Amino acid sequence: MKEAQARNVLLVRAIELSDTAAALLPREDRQWASATARAQIPPDGNQQDSRSQAPSLAQQNFLARRAELLRARLNSHQVALRPFDLLARWPRWLLWALPLAAFLLGALANEMTAGQRINILSLPLLTMLVWNALVYLLLILNALGNLLGMRTQPIAPAQFLARMARILRVTSSDQTQSPKGSPLNASLARFGRDWLAFCSPQMAQRAAYILHLSAALLAAGTLAGMYVRGLGLEYLAGWQSTFLNAGMLESVLHLILNPASQLTGIPVATAAQLGAIEWNGLQAGENAAHWIHLYAVTVALFIILPRLLLAAYAAIRAQRLQQRFPLTDLGEPYLRRLLASTDDNERLVSITPYSYHPSAAAQQHLRSLLSNALGQSSQIEFTPTVAYGSEQEYLTLLGDTADDTQNPVTLNIVLFNTAATPEHEIQGTLMEEIQRKLAQRKNHCQLLAILDESVYRQRLAGQAGAAERLAERRHIWQHVLQRQQAQQVQVLVLDLGCDDSAYSNAQLQLQLQLQLQLQSIVLE
Repeated sequence: MKEAQARNVLLVRAIELSDTAAALLPREDRQWASATARAQIPPDGNQQDSRSQAPSLAQQNFLARRAELLRARLNSHQVALRPFDLLARWPRWLLWALPLAAFLLGALANEMTAGQRINILSLPLLTMLVWNALVYLLLILNALGNLLGMRTQPIAPAQFLARMARILRVTSSDQTQSPKGSPLNASLARFGRDWLAFCSPQMAQRAAYILHLSAALLAAGTLAGMYVRGLGLEYLAGWQSTFLNAGMLESVLHLILNPASQLTGIPVATAAQLGAIEWNGLQAGENAAHWIHLYAVTVALFIILPRLLLAAYAAIRAQRLQQRFPLTDLGEPYLRRLLASTDDNERLVSITPYSYHPSAAAQQHLRSLLSNALGQSSQIEFTPTVAYGSEQEYLTLLGDTADDTQNPVTLNIVLFNTAATPEHEIQGTLMEEIQRKLAQRKNHCQLLAILDESVYRQRLAGQAGAAERLAERRHIWQHVLQRQQAQQVQVLVLDLGCDDSAYSNAQLQLQLQLQLQLQSIVLE
């Protein structure tokens, strides 16, 4: 998946998870986008390894196409998406501003040195050589750590630059005029966290590119400044040291400058020659041209060329990551739900009310929740209500369909009305028997109990202590349904009688809870 496509996927994801009231992105648009993308991007037929977190090509295309469609809908609804784009955009001016500043700093470095004298032991170029040698050592250790499977972090300067880029992006994107706590701001905050987490590899490579290029241009600028300034001034080279004598200095300089000497044919000074240019109060030094040439070639060999190669390598890796964005985490319910609709296996959900006839609105609300949790391709069927006293007939019918492999039920839901008082011998025993019957099936089928408290809530409306009585009744139901179960039945409490205006925050929070409880179904 390309970076732009992944950005759209994470943008839409942030809005869908934060816009609980569906004010920015209506549910009808979400369902339409899923259906359209599914029709345009057919499954590839390759079953994904359940142990793998990587989506198949068809799944990636489905996610990208769906996000593209929803982004277009958001634009048509005049939702301000510019802050999202600014937040996800790398500050491109950093790509040229920092390297240019490094070159200018190097060119001006000679202006900040004292006069025309060059100490061949404290030359800015010698300091750069030592610093870059340390950087190369850290890079080698980091690479060895990766080869050995050790978790390594980017070098501190790269981390700092990446963090600075994040701060700049967040600052530049903070332009929305939406009220604090609005769905748009909540979506923007979630998108910012997710995007920074997913794009860290790209940011690290871009930061490495800038740092390597800046290091190369800093050295190049220093050389350019010395040569330009040397046209009008005569540099005089010499040295002095508290700890080194001429013989020791000869060994050090041979170690550093010998490769350049071999390439240029300029010999490195001997101990006697070094002794002649030692600053002792009388000797001003010698013309520094050949020293500058030796150091220039050395810097080109050991700083400019390696840093340019490292910058090119980082740029290539960043480009590859941009074209193959690592959006691989399928471990969350949101992506599982969307990708569940792209496989070939439709899921059949059977809902059986017990001693209770849910209204058409309640049935529609439950269908919507289950479709969003399990994927739009899931088949959701309501079976006839099991009347009080006819439990055995239902259990017999359930046993007769145990070998139904033509249209196997993936999820069996028993819907209860909390207005009734539960009994261990009735509802509790019923759930135990259903669980036993389902365990005998060849295909895996999960059992879920849903408690609809809409009727009981309406009955208690306006009464003192209504909240406490609702909580007490809820606790009794859960205790009865989960009594002595070998594997406890999952119990979910919903208010299926709410109107459309109330189908927002609390209801969608329950939807997320449902996704978490049923995530294993999506992976079947």
